[in-house]
Amino acid sequence: MARARKFRRLVKRRQGAFRPPGYGVSREYNRDNEDTMISRWTKWLVLAAVALLLVSAPMTLAQSPSAVSVFSIWVRLSLRGFSQEEIESLLRNMDEKTVSDVKARLRRTVMANLQLKMIGDRVRFSRDKDDLNNVITSVETEIRFAGMQTDDLLKLMIKNRYGIRLDRF
Repeated sequence: MARARKFRRLVKRRQGAFRPPGYGVSREYNRDNEDTMISRWTKWLVLAAVALLLVSAPMTLAQSPSAVSVFSIWVRLSLRGFSQEEIESLLRNMDEKTVSDVKARLRRTVMANLQLKMIGDRVRFSRDKDDLNNVITSVETEIRFAGMQTDDLLKLMIKNRYGIRLDRF
């Protein structure tokens, strides 16, 4: 009976009841507790070292943005209302090849969006002048959102595919 009581006390103490060292606890339990304390300190030291390394890591040098990030910069500026000339003047320090790649991607994007809007069908099935004006307005809006208002190649592509002349810009 006495052994069972001692065993229950030992189990209770190991389950989380913290007692200071030497307070009615066997030496084996104290050694186990010291080992866990050491492992806790080790964990904290490792965590502090990792945090220190993350904070003290040197920042990387600025790199020239890739065509993808220049594309996102162009789209952000165009959605804020900048015209093509303003965007090109802001990107004048960029590589010409990168800017031309971005323009080509924007042209493809505009043409794909016009195809999704079924501009060809809307032109074919238009009944009067108002229908054509709605089509032209949606094409101009798409061009303005892409920031390609003065791009002659895009206008030529639209004229060849859909037969729409864009003289308003």
